[in-house]
Amino acid sequence: MMASMNAFATRSSSARTNSRASWRGGLLVGFLEWCEPVNGRIGAAGGDLHPLHFVVPREKFGGMGIREGAGSTVVLLDSDEPFGSYLRSCKKWAATMQRGVLASDRAGYALAESRGHEIVAYVEHLGAGAIYWLPLSDRLDLLADAATEVWRAGQAALDDVEEARHVRDQIALTTSSYVTERARLGAELDRVRSEHARFMEDHPRLQRIRDRFHSAQRSTPAKALDYLSRMLELIEEEFGGRKKAEAALSLRPELWSAVTGPANDPSLGARHEASDQNPVPPDRLAGAQSSAAEILDRYTAYLREAWARRLR
Repeated sequence: MMASMNAFATRSSSARTNSRASWRGGLLVGFLEWCEPVNGRIGAAGGDLHPLHFVVPREKFGGMGIREGAGSTVVLLDSDEPFGSYLRSCKKWAATMQRGVLASDRAGYALAESRGHEIVAYVEHLGAGAIYWLPLSDRLDLLADAATEVWRAGQAALDDVEEARHVRDQIALTTSSYVTERARLGAELDRVRSEHARFMEDHPRLQRIRDRFHSAQRSTPAKALDYLSRMLELIEEEFGGRKKAEAALSLRPELWSAVTGPANDPSLGARHEASDQNPVPPDRLAGAQSSAAEILDRYTAYLREAWARRLR
């Protein structure tokens, strides 16, 4: 005698094709019964045929330890088992098994035993799906209710997994976008730095002017005025005088005077230190620094425009 199997399966109600991707956490129920052995051939393979070969590979089938038997006692091992009502309805069993062979040990376990502690019901969890090995009862309505409950629970869990996968995919996409944008910005920064280096190499006078401006920021008030005044002298040399520089850079006359006025005031000692020199008033120093910064910006922009035209 050999075990035979009938099957009851559930799948996603939205699935309309045979595509494997349309199955979401499927459920299969195998019923263990007994029948005469069948000899035959499947394609080029010969040997005994067994209904379970449609579910369990031949090389694993023997490991299930299916044995012929009969009994009327089904002892439920977990009162909260969704198939509990169905198993209690079973008035008899016709086969026992020792273990599952499709899932790992932790994902497979007995649901019910005989009076002699032989396994008569077993479940194997495979990913989001499951296979139940159960005795056959005429209460298929209870079976359908339990299968639907298990399937819906699996769908809820699967939805959580899919939501987590979606979030993970979004993180990966965000990370990828960040890496791409960071690389783009890095390349742009390299281009700007390289262009600036070439620009400064072509304008050594500008570097000297910038050096004097920055030296003024680190000096005493009187010395700062001297550095700013000598910065303007370099710009005058570029254009051949103050008037021509102001015209070329479109400067208001008061900007230049805000620097040269306090710098040339003998009482402030910017040009020549004296024992009786007065302290530089903060407002005059701030005005000189602000005006010098604006003049430097105009001069730099003027050079950049001319440099860009030359490169075209």
